[in-house]
Amino acid sequence: MLRRFIGISLLLLFLFSGYGFGQTPERLESSWDSFRSSDDNEKDFRFNSFLNLLEQSIEEKKGKSSDNDFLPGWKVVEKPDGVYSVYTTYIDFEIRPDRLIYCIYNSERNQAVAHFKEVVRGQDGVDLRIEMELGNEIPSLVVLNSREELLHIPDLEVVFLLKKMIQSRGLEIVFSLSDSLKTRIELLIQNPSTFDNDFADYQGLSTLISSDDKLKIVTWNVEDISGDHYLYGVVGVKNENIVRAFSLEDKSGEIPTPEYAVLKPEKWFGAVYYEIITEKLQGDVYYTLLGYNGNDAFSRIRVVDVVTLSNSGRPRFGALIFDDHGRTKRRLIYEYSNKANMMLRYEERGDRIVMDHLAPLEPMYEGDRSYYGPDFSYDVLELKKGRWVLEKNVELRNR
Repeated sequence: MLRRFIGISLLLLFLFSGYGFGQTPERLESSWDSFRSSDDNEKDFRFNSFLNLLEQSIEEKKGKSSDNDFLPGWKVVEKPDGVYSVYTTYIDFEIRPDRLIYCIYNSERNQAVAHFKEVVRGQDGVDLRIEMELGNEIPSLVVLNSREELLHIPDLEVVFLLKKMIQSRGLEIVFSLSDSLKTRIELLIQNPSTFDNDFADYQGLSTLISSDDKLKIVTWNVEDISGDHYLYGVVGVKNENIVRAFSLEDKSGEIPTPEYAVLKPEKWFGAVYYEIITEKLQGDVYYTLLGYNGNDAFSRIRVVDVVTLSNSGRPRFGALIFDDHGRTKRRLIYEYSNKANMMLRYEERGDRIVMDHLAPLEPMYEGDRSYYGPDFSYDVLELKKGRWVLEKNVELRNR
């Protein structure tokens, strides 16, 4: 009986202290007051918790807020159709860049997604303006201040799909979500007005645009609960005002000799690309790509690949421009232990690609790539007579 009394008392204390269900908006107001007055370190520590509380509060109120009845200093705008609402404000930092906090709410699903973006505000850029449009059935968002565009999300639905993929925690639904995401990305890439958008405000996508503005490639990674990684992507090719989109299908496990294979979008050696290098070699344009593949629970992969375009504008992966000590390859693939990390980057000043040299951790593991890692020496790919020539054991200065 005493235990039951204590349990009920603690539950009542929990509910009436403002931490139970139905009290989230009140907690949000209190949290916002103390949060924005904290120092930089405290703000960093509490940031994710505040964003979670912001989402919960807006969902609990079902998005029914305006500038006047929400938090002080926040801007709130609702689309005319009532489906989407946007909440945004600045948060000051003393030393680091200020941050733009924004939360997008979908009333049909009663779901909110909150993020932030570092911005340089300046004294004349205090006021925020929110613009939402519905073009070609794709809802978009732009946030501006008096000087510049701070945030541009060309498709709000992509934000919700990325959030759901994270929340899936590798369960089977993540694959259908990723397929839906690919469909949305294809629509965005095919639209000439959004081709030049680098999708920088999408968290979870890697987007690259070639320096000649003809090639755009968007890639992302999906991990299942076993630790296996699956790669997705879309390539856009622009010819004047016409853009074609090509869906990438990861078939890396079905390619017997991938370093020598010519591949098409429907048969692609998957990677999340983080660098694109546009070079004109022997009269043709080559787009060299640096990429990463999480692979599985035992090893990771780095890739140096290349894209060329046919006369019809169709992308093709792989070209005979990699000289690996006398062996000419179409791409370079480096597999290593998932407990290690491999540096692979492009140095624009030297127009070269530098990387860690990989070696087995012990001689007994020779040939087993899951036991390979950097050995503190470096290799370099340098352009010579229209080819990337690999040179090993190169001294790197000013790393």
